[in-house]
Amino acid sequence: MERIKKYIRTPSIYTVKNGSTNSFLDINYLLWNHLFSKKYVKDIFSNCKKQNLLTEAKEVIFKYYLENYKEISQIIKDTYSYPFEEQRMIYCFKVLSFIIDRLNEQDKIFSYSLIYGVSQRYVVTDDQLEKYLTDENTMVYKFLNQLLLGHQFFTDNTNYVIKFEWENELIHVLMIAKLLKSMYTDISVAVDFSLADEQVDFSTWEMIPIFNKYIDSIYNLEIASTSNNINFIESKLFGVTTVYGRLFNKKCFWHKCAYCAINSQFKSNDTIETLNSEAIDSVNNIVDYLKNNSCIKMFTLTDEAIESDILFYIAESLIKENIRILWVCRTRFSSKLTKEKCELLAKSGLRSIGFGLESVNERIIRLMNKRDYIITKQAISKILFDLDDVGVNSYAYLILGFPSETKVEAQETIDFVVEHLYKLRFFLFAANPFYLMKGSEIYKYPEKFNISIIESANSIFLSNIRYIDHSSGEKYTREETIKITRELTARIILRDNYRQQYLFGYGFWDFIQRSLSIRNHKANNRDNPYWLRHNNDNKQLTKQLMIRKYKLIPLINRNNAKHEFFNLQSHQYIFVDDDIYDIFLLFLKNYKKTISLKENIDKVMQFIQGNKIIKQAKFNTLILKLINQKVLYQNRKFCIEEILKK
Repeated sequence: MERIKKYIRTPSIYTVKNGSTNSFLDINYLLWNHLFSKKYVKDIFSNCKKQNLLTEAKEVIFKYYLENYKEISQIIKDTYSYPFEEQRMIYCFKVLSFIIDRLNEQDKIFSYSLIYGVSQRYVVTDDQLEKYLTDENTMVYKFLNQLLLGHQFFTDNTNYVIKFEWENELIHVLMIAKLLKSMYTDISVAVDFSLADEQVDFSTWEMIPIFNKYIDSIYNLEIASTSNNINFIESKLFGVTTVYGRLFNKKCFWHKCAYCAINSQFKSNDTIETLNSEAIDSVNNIVDYLKNNSCIKMFTLTDEAIESDILFYIAESLIKENIRILWVCRTRFSSKLTKEKCELLAKSGLRSIGFGLESVNERIIRLMNKRDYIITKQAISKILFDLDDVGVNSYAYLILGFPSETKVEAQETIDFVVEHLYKLRFFLFAANPFYLMKGSEIYKYPEKFNISIIESANSIFLSNIRYIDHSSGEKYTREETIKITRELTARIILRDNYRQQYLFGYGFWDFIQRSLSIRNHKANNRDNPYWLRHNNDNKQLTKQLMIRKYKLIPLINRNNAKHEFFNLQSHQYIFVDDDIYDIFLLFLKNYKKTISLKENIDKVMQFIQGNKIIKQAKFNTLILKLINQKVLYQNRKFCIEEILKK
């Protein structure tokens, strides 16, 4: 009998989307759904009590989560289903991180993170990894073992193909493979690299003995150098059909940056550096594909960088064929990006364009081998301003802490991006500390950059390789660099109050970067949400506010005697006057999101006793505070047709 083929997705970063089908099991979704289930959170709560890990404040949050489980689950689902709303994203991160932190206090084998998934602690070598695979007491092992034993998806006479994304998922790949082979006799296990992080060179996995012990074959570790193939993946973003994929299956047309391992998946040196016949054919194929699939409203080209003339040809083709669509791409700073060309790109529907800025310091740019010419800060600034004027979100990637980079040189880049963040409507950036990657030029030739690699030759790590920088000059430490990158990200939302980021947990800033929450919103919305957030609060409870239907964030009743409530998402207290405390509790208990705010208020006003005019005025003031603190909120709508009309 011929074997059937089934696909498995390993545990990874946090998600609320279940990608499972009859032939594909999304274990990532299943694991997170299990971790935050009411039953499992009760188990974590119970274990915290047994191990004396609970403070009074922690117990309050646990009870809050369990008592409001249904409402919190819906808020989290909404937050991922609608365009980015920073305060609710903060709320979700706080609630979920609280559970994760308690789990990390109990589990000494694995580390849990919304941002990085589930990773083994302190594993470096092949032998250590084998030891973890045989530890049957870990939560991950118990979950996977129970899943593989009890889920009807798993059968004998099957070729299993495991898909993963990040390098820390290696242990899950191997644990799943080992468990499958211990349960079934007529199977094979392969690993598919098609979803793997493009920044990392995974070729060394083939040389890890334990990998070859449990894995029978591999797919898509190398990408054939081809073009003209339409290989888009369809998805939904804010309920709108979107596709993403490469224009060319070839190396970046520059592919010489010293820090980069992104081209390791391409063994051919083929590139497309100009608008040649091959490029024209590829663009024409995509335009025809979009014409024949009018339901698609957005597309993202995932190529590392596409040459400017090719982008202009895409824009001209979309306009010529009257294809109304939003699109996203990455390119390099170029003198070809004039104001006229920026207007062309915007007219065609381009909403976000990524640039590898990395640094604006001339010495560092040359050391990185970032480009064969120096483009001045003034020229870069003009491109950013021109794009902003026409409504295109420019997105810059930064690297801080490159070997030999001094504090003064790093500050030059920091000052540049902060200045443009405050001056431009749509400018965004991803600030990253330097990571030494296997497969990069700097890893292959460390002496050229005056560094010594100290990572063990047997290490399974592929990125963030440890090294010593021997260059002179005052430099930021690794810890200082990470702190700076997080503060830069915090500025996007908190502006000058960025040092208050500790209120949300430092991991939040990594989370919104890695989950692409900010970028997805700004790439696909007509208005900049971060400008809206800094508008003045509502001054009075107007008729317009009263007729709206709001959803309600559950509040934490911190101290009944003082009538003190706590808004977890804004980290603010709400004090309720004694005169209206009972009415407020009634309002919270009976609140319905399906009727207007006025109707909800009218339902409880009938129970006011005494001076109704004074008490209603106090109550209205309290309700206004709930609106301004986003305790009462509305989901931000995504009206793509309105955007496409512009």
